[in-house]
Amino acid sequence: MGKFVLKYKLGWIMIFISLSLLGINCGVGNGGDVGASAIVTASLDKSLIDGDIVYIEDSNNDGVCGNTGDSITTPPEENVTVNLNIEQISPNINLSPVHIYEVSIKYEPADTNSPQFPASEPNPWIYPVSFTFNQNTSFSIPIIRKEVKKYFYLNNLTGNYNVYITLKMKEVYYDKNIEIKLGAYLTLSNRIQEGECTP
Repeated sequence: MGKFVLKYKLGWIMIFISLSLLGINCGVGNGGDVGASAIVTASLDKSLIDGDIVYIEDSNNDGVCGNTGDSITTPPEENVTVNLNIEQISPNINLSPVHIYEVSIKYEPADTNSPQFPASEPNPWIYPVSFTFNQNTSFSIPIIRKEVKKYFYLNNLTGNYNVYITLKMKEVYYDKNIEIKLGAYLTLSNRIQEGECTP
């Protein structure tokens, strides 16, 4: 009887561990890291991002969308909000402000129908930022360059992409590096917006 109970408990423990690992590995949009004085976690306000590649207005009012004389523009970069949480590790260690100095964004096709990004565009896209925080806060980052949107429209392309975001930061007091990885899913297509004509 005792062996049965032990095996029963061990079985449930293994199931719990497996489910926990599954949750860690499959989640997107969340991440965290530990510094010398702080535990920093981050999440995105949305993990599904609709990237509109073109905005067309029937400016000449001829009823034909995209005809000569119509206004055709590339929408601005899609932005996502990064929610940041900071927690002091120990009351015996002064909580350091954390400075974010770089964001890296890598794009991978999510299916075989989605083309690779053009070789002329950086992938990953790495750009410097300067954002310092010492309490829970949020800040906005662009998720896709306008140049990529324009390339997709001009080449009649659409696609779905897994997006891997890396936030590089440093504790100001202790010069300790912190790195947080986030994930999102991006679609690039012509999404008909209010005021836009239908091709």
